[in-house]
Amino acid sequence: MNKNTLFFFFLLFIFGTVLINAQEKTNFFKNLPEPVNGIIKCASDEYNTQLLKQYPEMMGSERFEETIQQRIQQISNTNERRLVVRLPIVVHVVHAGEPIGINSNISEAQVLSQIQVLNEDYRKLEGTNGFNTDPLGADTEIEFFLAQEDPDCNPTNGIHRVLRSSLPNGGGDIDSDIKPATIWDSSKYINMWVLQLGGGLLGYAQFPGGDPMTDGVVMGYQYFGSNDAAGVNIGGVYNLGRTTTHELGHYLGLLHTFQGGCGPQGDLVADTPFEAGPNYGCPSVIPDTCPAATGDDPIENYMDYSDDACMNIFTNGQNSRIQAVLSTSRSGLVSSDVPEIPLPEVSYDASLKILGFDDVCGSKVPNVQLTNYGTEELTSATINYSFNEGASTTLNWTGSIAQGVSTIINLPQIDGPLGVNILDASVIQTNTDQRVCNDSDSSVFEITEVTEVGAENLFFSITTDDYSDETVWEFTNGSGEVVASGGPYNGTSEDNTIFTATIPINEGECYSFVINDAASDGICCLYGLGSFELRENDIDGNIIFEGGNFDSQDNFSFVANTLGVNDYFSNNDMYLFPNPSNNFVEIKLSNTINLPDSFEIINMLGQSISKRTIRDLSDLNIDASNFSNGVYFIKLTKEQSFNVLRLVKQ
Repeated sequence: MNKNTLFFFFLLFIFGTVLINAQEKTNFFKNLPEPVNGIIKCASDEYNTQLLKQYPEMMGSERFEETIQQRIQQISNTNERRLVVRLPIVVHVVHAGEPIGINSNISEAQVLSQIQVLNEDYRKLEGTNGFNTDPLGADTEIEFFLAQEDPDCNPTNGIHRVLRSSLPNGGGDIDSDIKPATIWDSSKYINMWVLQLGGGLLGYAQFPGGDPMTDGVVMGYQYFGSNDAAGVNIGGVYNLGRTTTHELGHYLGLLHTFQGGCGPQGDLVADTPFEAGPNYGCPSVIPDTCPAATGDDPIENYMDYSDDACMNIFTNGQNSRIQAVLSTSRSGLVSSDVPEIPLPEVSYDASLKILGFDDVCGSKVPNVQLTNYGTEELTSATINYSFNEGASTTLNWTGSIAQGVSTIINLPQIDGPLGVNILDASVIQTNTDQRVCNDSDSSVFEITEVTEVGAENLFFSITTDDYSDETVWEFTNGSGEVVASGGPYNGTSEDNTIFTATIPINEGECYSFVINDAASDGICCLYGLGSFELRENDIDGNIIFEGGNFDSQDNFSFVANTLGVNDYFSNNDMYLFPNPSNNFVEIKLSNTINLPDSFEIINMLGQSISKRTIRDLSDLNIDASNFSNGVYFIKLTKEQSFNVLRLVKQ
């Protein structure tokens, strides 16, 4: 990654963080329409209505529509010769750890069947389900293929498998956690995320002109691909891949055929008949819900809500709109240089990628992925890394990685400085690397102050929703040991029920809380009004963390400061200087006449490192030069009261 690109992401990280913090997290799931027969066919309107508030010139705005209509007219007036265009797709299979081919970790055959359906539908291929004899039926002259190279110039088959729980916040929110962590350059690739969606939702797509870090199509895995393909088994009436055809239509600029009902604008396409609302099923008698307008309802159009077996047409007018979008806001796809032929194999090809950072009570542990794309076994490599363009550190790796296999390496813990930082990392293979464009990576990350909880116990309460058997939660300490847990609950007798737990905590120790919902619809507010609360000490204590309206996961980390603080500490400003420190550190006090009685140094595991009685100001100096790098807690004592300061040793 070059420095200009990294600087762009650095700015994007800073201003993106400000934007996220300045606005309430967008969760359009709370605004979904009521399911019809347990199904919500599409949520693109609801999703893009919220996105339009942040991107006021995207599709849905007058400015966007003026541009598209002008471009449609230009194409019509000049009779521009169209060539068949082929667009690259990456399918992000976001799974829960199942074997390939089971549930959300869909098979390659299922993915390939969906690409085949898209090509049949968008090319109106004769002899397939996508063919029609309607004079208004269009061959859009668009074809799709699975990308054969990823953005880091690694070989790929276009199927990117991702364990959901490995993503930030456990992949709890699709837009905030899943998409930014997995997206490939949205100006060059059509990104499709296939995963478990809750609430009966089939899928949704982002209209052109929105956020490039969330751009693409989201599909429920049960509706992706075609049951007609060999080795693929998909049930129901949405089992022929037409939901993805529909959502990709939104991505390429199309609205629902029933948009605006019988009103004058409709779906902004002249040759699609008006209809008052969506059609479901496949009516044997075609309805005419707008009798004052010409034509029956377009139940065979891909942009209606009919059953998959009923759909088989994009109109010429819809195609004109798609072509206008491809020549403006999505022109990068047409000019994309992503190859569709597999990259040639080489003997030696080590690749390094920064996957992310584990949060250890405010500190960060970088995770880098070392992959062997060469045909020869990878047995040794040198990893160089640096922070904020400082001095480089070397880590020598040895092991055994076969072709196409990866291993995760944890770099040493980073304890500071606070704020935005940059990690640069690269790999050097012992043998001559024959593909060096994938050897290095850079990532922006932030270190923040850790949350401290002043309590001896945690009081946890949870109210389950209508599907309590989908919910599990647990608390773990800094060693990864589970100190409390609950669920899955009895889905018959324990729905909409309150459960509580009192959890003792140890001073100076780090704790993490995580709650998961198997259906990825949280515990509020689609199916009941579930919620959870974490309080200090008891039911009347201060609220530390609360929630309920999440997708698959919500979590929270903190350090326990169980020590009482009386007026002595409340009225005496105390801090450590310098902090972070790599040598000596001093306990600074605003009141240097009345000193604390003593202090104790405690490590992240809650173990006592040393204790000292404070007799005079010289006892407030700490020699940290022999401490291992990491986070420590300085426990100051005055009579029966205590206070804790956090020290970062570099």
